[in-house]
Amino acid sequence: LKQAWFGEAQGLHIDAWAKLSGVSSQGQNYQIHFTDAAPQPDDLKLYLINLGGYNASEFGELHRYEFVVAPNAVAAKQLGKQFI
Repeated sequence: LKQAWFGEAQGLHIDAWAKLSGVSSQGQNYQIHFTDAAPQPDDLKLYLINLGGYNASEFGELHRYEFVVAPNAVAAKQLGKQFI
């Protein structure tokens, strides 16, 4: 990211971060565990959905962030659309 950054070097920053130990997705609670083992193809995965849109009465783009649990990116995208 630093190499591709188009602005001033001092302008590059972290907008947000989250410390997660678990999430709730589709009415189910999930606990997050880190391991050195590679995930299996059928394992559920954690996805961050970044929704963006505009309101005519506000300047700039509005954002909403949601964590979802899904087997793949296609399924995660479909879950993300439920928040629109």
